[in-house]
Amino acid sequence: MQDDLERRGPADLAHLRPGLGHAVEDLEQVPVRALVLVDGHGIGKASSGLPVPSRGVKRLTGLLAVAALAAPATAQAHATLVRSQPDNGAVLQAAPRSVRLTFDDSVRSANGNEVVNNKTRATALAGKPRVSGRELVLPLQRNLADGDYSVRWSIVSQDGHREEGVLAFGVGAGRAPPQPVLGASTPLAWNTVVLRTLYLLGLLVGVGVVGF
Repeated sequence: MQDDLERRGPADLAHLRPGLGHAVEDLEQVPVRALVLVDGHGIGKASSGLPVPSRGVKRLTGLLAVAALAAPATAQAHATLVRSQPDNGAVLQAAPRSVRLTFDDSVRSANGNEVVNNKTRATALAGKPRVSGRELVLPLQRNLADGDYSVRWSIVSQDGHREEGVLAFGVGAGRAPPQPVLGASTPLAWNTVVLRTLYLLGLLVGVGVVGF
């Protein structure tokens, strides 16, 4: 497109010379160029030249990230102790017949269940532990003597995760709340290591997708 001054030219402006304060010898023509950004995507914004992922790719990537985060976390879930009878630290007037431990999921009994007298370390169990759904029952000897007792429970949850815990109770009114003398440990199995690794990878994928 030609400028207005460019169309008229110096000859057309000759009659204006008498009114000017100085002579106009020549009219310099200066070309004007404009940078025009073309919207290649039809979204009203200038394109940066980078490829824009389609909506389907974004949705698929998001689903993969959610699956990576959810699958390891679900697989790593295990049973949690909800309550125990007697409670940890409880002091009872009469000796209980058993120790009952209730979990939030079905469990299986594992090696390591034990109930001992804190002073003598003699066993107070009267038989093998038994499981009924979510409850682990440790039968106790009849007429336990007054004193403090420690309990170690050991179970395997439905996902194969082994867990242990300890608690203590006292028999005989007026006693101070007892402390367990037994220890508990949960072995770190190979499947636990794999699941934790997958969980961390899922977190990395999720963070990467959010950043993308």
